Amino acid sequence: MRRLVLNLISLLGFAFAGSGPARADGPWIFAQVACVPQLGYFSIRKILMLNLPYKGPYLTEGLSPSPAVVNALESRYRIFDSQGLSAHPVTCIVRHLDAVPGWEPREREGFKVEVIGHYDSGKNARTSSYCMMTDSAEVLVNGKSVGSIVLNPCENAPMLVSIEVAHDGVELAIRQCSHDPVGDKGVDQQQLVCRQEPLARAN
Repeated sequence: MRRLVLNLISLLGFAFAGSGPARADGPWIFAQVACVPQLGYFSIRKILMLNLPYKGPYLTEGLSPSPAVVNALESRYRIFDSQGLSAHPVTCIVRHLDAVPGWEPREREGFKVEVIGHYDSGKNARTSSYCMMTDSAEVLVNGKSVGSIVLNPCENAPMLVSIEVAHDGVELAIRQCSHDPVGDKGVDQQQLVCRQEPLARAN
């Protein structure tokens, strides 16, 4: 996996420039958001796509997607990039539920999740290394930051790949999963570590 990521990074300049007919591994990374108030549930996960076809369904105009395609992805499938989330942060609101005698002994606190994209185009234009670019989706629960999902392919340290928020019957809990590329033993044996903790202890 580490070799694959290094290859992706080394080929990024060519992949995004589109300066020739030869093929190269071009990574495109997105965040998919699920807001389900009926279940009291929120999640965000990282999606990696390789070699999207130029002039294809997503890259309808060649090097970048058209606004109509981006809008369709965001509204229909809740798939975003950091630029889209920076311009239009996503909000998920789950309402408070009172205790119901004989049925639900505890009340369930409501919560508000905000997903804010961080993409500094000015800094990115001056940054020589793609790995140092500001490109992430930050998740805040009731105003508290519980983590950021990096949306570039430079994984040389454990990075968050998903965050879930839900009430576990006792309190509001945050479940975070991280990918550790150093621990990978192969493409089919990726090291994924998940932990769940109360919002008060989440960082």
